[in-house]
Parts: sequence; structure tokens; C-alpha cells
Amino acid sequence: MSKTILVTGATSGIGLELVKSLLSLKHKVIIASRNLTKVNETVAELSKTYESTLMVGMKLDVSSLASVAAFAKEFKEKFSQLDVLVLNAGITAKDKQMSVDGYESTFATNYLGHYYLVELLKPVLKSTAKGPARIVIMGSSIHDPKDGPILEDVHGWHQPVKFDVFHAYRTSKLANAIHGNALSRQLDPKETTVVNYSPGLIAETGLLKEQGFMAAFFVNMIVLHAKISAWMGTPKPVSSYDRTIPFLTKIAVEDQYVVKTGEYYNIDAIDKTSEFASKLESQDELMKLSHELVSSKGFEF
Repeated sequence: MSKTILVTGATSGIGLELVKSLLSLKHKVIIASRNLTKVNETVAELSKTYESTLMVGMKLDVSSLASVAAFAKEFKEKFSQLDVLVLNAGITAKDKQMSVDGYESTFATNYLGHYYLVELLKPVLKSTAKGPARIVIMGSSIHDPKDGPILEDVHGWHQPVKFDVFHAYRTSKLANAIHGNALSRQLDPKETTVVNYSPGLIAETGLLKEQGFMAAFFVNMIVLHAKISAWMGTPKPVSSYDRTIPFLTKIAVEDQYVVKTGEYYNIDAIDKTSEFASKLESQDELMKLSHELVSSKGFEF
């Protein structure tokens, strides 16, 4: 059965590779990204290989709450079906930058914008999906505070006093993990399945390559960290598109693959989110804070 899937950050890296996989299976894909020119170019290029009627390009800058709100409004006007939501867009900021809403840009892009998008599209998923809907939240196996210092007070995540690219990225991925766990508690599993997914450390994704020298250094460091951790017996797997994309496709759209809400998948196997992400207190605090961060800027739910 053909599904309608929305993929954020869909013009490069894992997002683009997932889009190709979904199109090859004849699913309809909304290709959403912040650069509309790049979106249109991506659609044009993909149309050379896949059916053009299966893809729609739309502008979505998840770092901007106004862009998220405008996107959700346009989506509801254009589409009568949404089966799967893949929250993939992500950045690593090479230095401390603030979003247009005044929040640290890594946190705003990787987590807060996606939080707001889900809140706005939850009713659409519930009412229009053909069968149980799915939400896939892209995370990372390096989100555990026990692997290194992450501020465990969620109230400091959106406006950190000190900035470090590694910590900012890991904090945003911890927020993603908490979000997935919280949603799995909130939503009826018979209607919507929510899973956290770590694609593994894939150096060629492009997530960091356009961010300058420090980001390039960062990607080398996380790969080195993965190799050292594996040598010490606590692996943080290095993966590849050939390994990650088939499994990601499976948990996103394959009905015959039983996906349980609240599960955390690491590349191609079931894993667990960190203890901190599993705490009900952490989930409740972050969901309350996120609602406040959005509503305080005048945006409605």
C-alpha cells in the first residue's frame, strides 16, 4: 500500500538517501528543507530517475517557529493524507548562534522545530493515515550524558551560558530521545507508533561538512570516539548508507515489520535510550519547557 511520507532535511545526506529508497517503493514523499532552491533542484534531479508525481518539494526551516507554522498550514491545505513523519533535519553549528526566535541554533533546529511540527501535525496523522501512523525521530547513540558532560537541567538547553559544538549536538540528540519517549507515552499506539532511530556515525552524510573546519574536526572526533569505544567494549557503531537506509526504510513504512512504539533502534538492531531520556521527570520537564518556548513567542498549537 502506497503511503505519504514527510521527510525533513530531505535534500542531502540520510534524508536524501531515504527519499530515494521510498520513491523506489512507489511511496509519495514530501521533500522538505530550508532552501527552496535546493528543494526544487533536488526534485528536478530525482524526477530523472523516479516518477515525478510521487514527490512534492516544500520549504521548511525547522530552526524558525514561524516557518514551521507556515509549513503546517500549507501542508494541511495541500494534502489529505499523512502516514509517516520522519524528523531528520539537523545541523551542527560551528560556533554559538541563535535562531530567529532567540534559541541556540542546534537545539532549535534539531529538536524544538521538530517538536512544534509534530504538535501541529499530530491531528493530521491521526485522522488521515491509512492504518497506524508512524513517527521516526532521528537521534544519535552519543546522546547519553554518562558518555560525557551534558547539562542535565533541561531549562538551560535552549540558551546555554557556554557553547561547545560537541555538547550542543549531543544535547539536541538527547532532547530528541526524550521527545520520542514522551510521545510514545502520549499517543495511542494503535493509532500512532513512535520510534527513536540512530543511523550510526556516517561521516559522508554532509551534516558537518558544510560547517567549516571545526565541524570537520568534530566529525572526525566522533568517528574516532566510536572506534575507541568499540575497542573498549562499549561500541558506538560506525555505519554506512548501505547498512542504515534499508533498515530505516523498513521501520518507516513496511507494514510487515512490527515496530513497537517507544522502541529505540541503533542502525539495524533494537537498543535502549539513555537512563536520563527514559526518566518520566525528564520527559515531563522538557515537554513543558518546549510548550512554553513556543507559546512565549506567540505561536499557537
